[in-house]
Amino acid sequence: MAGPDPTGAPTPIAGERLRDLFSDRDDRDAVAVIDGHGVRLSVDRAQLRAVDGVADAVRHRSWSKATHGLARVAVVASTGDISIPALRWCQGAGVGLIVLDPFDGSVLATSAHTSNDDPRLRRAQAIALGTMTGVEVVRFLLTCKLEGQARVARDVIGSTRAARSIAEVTKVLPEVGSIDDLRQLEAVGANIYFAAWHGRSVPFVKKDQPRVPPAWLTFDGRRSAVNPGSARSATDPLNAATNWAYRILEAETRLACLAVGVDPGLGLLHADVKGRDSMVLDLIEPLRPSVDAAVLRFLERRPLRKVDLTEDHRGVVRLRAPLTWELCSLVVALREDVGRLVEQVADMLGASSPYDVSVPTVLTRSKHRQVARTRPTGDAPSPPRAAVTGATNRKKPSRRVEASKGPARRCLDCGAMLRIEPGRAVARFSYCPDCIPARRAEQAKVAQRASIGRTSNAHDEQASERRRQANAEQRLAEQAFELAHTGLAVDRDWYLREVLPGLAGLSTTAIASATGMSTSSASKIRAGKRVPHPRWWKALATISSSTRPISCWAYGEAVHLLHERRGLRGARVAAVDQ
Repeated sequence: MAGPDPTGAPTPIAGERLRDLFSDRDDRDAVAVIDGHGVRLSVDRAQLRAVDGVADAVRHRSWSKATHGLARVAVVASTGDISIPALRWCQGAGVGLIVLDPFDGSVLATSAHTSNDDPRLRRAQAIALGTMTGVEVVRFLLTCKLEGQARVARDVIGSTRAARSIAEVTKVLPEVGSIDDLRQLEAVGANIYFAAWHGRSVPFVKKDQPRVPPAWLTFDGRRSAVNPGSARSATDPLNAATNWAYRILEAETRLACLAVGVDPGLGLLHADVKGRDSMVLDLIEPLRPSVDAAVLRFLERRPLRKVDLTEDHRGVVRLRAPLTWELCSLVVALREDVGRLVEQVADMLGASSPYDVSVPTVLTRSKHRQVARTRPTGDAPSPPRAAVTGATNRKKPSRRVEASKGPARRCLDCGAMLRIEPGRAVARFSYCPDCIPARRAEQAKVAQRASIGRTSNAHDEQASERRRQANAEQRLAEQAFELAHTGLAVDRDWYLREVLPGLAGLSTTAIASATGMSTSSASKIRAGKRVPHPRWWKALATISSSTRPISCWAYGEAVHLLHERRGLRGARVAAVDQ
């Protein structure tokens, strides 16, 4: 049972109260808490069966698939068994399973089906930390948190001064451009928020007030007396109840992450730590004020009793049943808010991906309800599909990344990722800030050279003649290569597999220097829009650091032979020979 002493033995409770606590009454709550020692969760005759309790106070409960009415099953026990058929039953019935440590409420395990297993979303989440997307997500989370804290300070605590101060901190968030600075503002808001809690009385039933320690009757700060600097190991009832509710919220958020397809461990606000769900901790930050308000209002309606709490040898306060059960139901009731927040963050991460990542609303069903509202009733004709979804035909749009979309998100010179400004679908420029000055200087030089010594435009007879000569030389070089390699099969797949991936990290200038083509053509080749003639594959494979051996393509004699026949010689021919 939740709240035993550290040795594992249950705290003595009156036998009559213990039997009443674990009575076999019909329990149809949305949250089934399995508590005690030697608990069992199994399937018997297609029904989920739970056996829990302490000593001779044993409770038997069962639920059928069609009428279970469960949202969560929370196992808060020190010993027991959970069968594999029970896990399969919960998954099939859409019931999330949570296993909590009975001593500190830490999440030991959760069981949920990943409804949206999309690696593109996880990749976008992984790279968000080093981009503006990560900053925007953290700013969104902390804005929601500070607004919630201001609301709780005003409506529940009754401190309008603290609410105004937190609102002033919230106004500064849009001006901050780094996650570290956002953390500092979040700490400032937390100090103001919990300072407003100071001295708040903790309600106990009247007969138990003389029996509890004086330190339990008021809130003296969000910290532990035995673990200074941290809120863990709470030494007063209000912090202990809040910590327990946070643990349930953490489990709920982890279930929501798995359902949407967000990785629970890849955090943005919280650093990556082995064995910790950092992303879950990020996502519960905006929900903490809602949990605080729910706990405070719950304690106003239901004052504590001495038997609800216990204290270990260090002075750490633990919660007992049925208080732990009631807090579980209290937090699970916020699961719609959890689902809405997780889906919003997943949408922000998916929007930053170069792929067409569409996050389904498996938790809130908002997209399903939106479509349902547009369905006709009675004999009314069905509305056009474009009016419902915005599509122009019945064919599902392809989620494949087009080649034209890739380079738009990378610098055309150095290949670095380009920053996408808020409110824009693609990057504003085609070059990164480091390459833009050099690019503009190069364009200025080209324009200057074009204006000196040339009075004609690009469409006069001289320009046309130069283009004809250049095109003839290009065709001549291609024919020379083909003549020298007669009968040799051109392995296009080898180029796409071995050479093209290595060009992604090269600049267009390097590709143009190695091949003699323009940077415009080099950009199209690097992006995969154009496959160059095989005569360039050797040079491209060399600069792309391909590991596959490359044969020497000797075709200089064929080039000279064709030039002698056609009478075309010149500096460009010599360049082709090399």
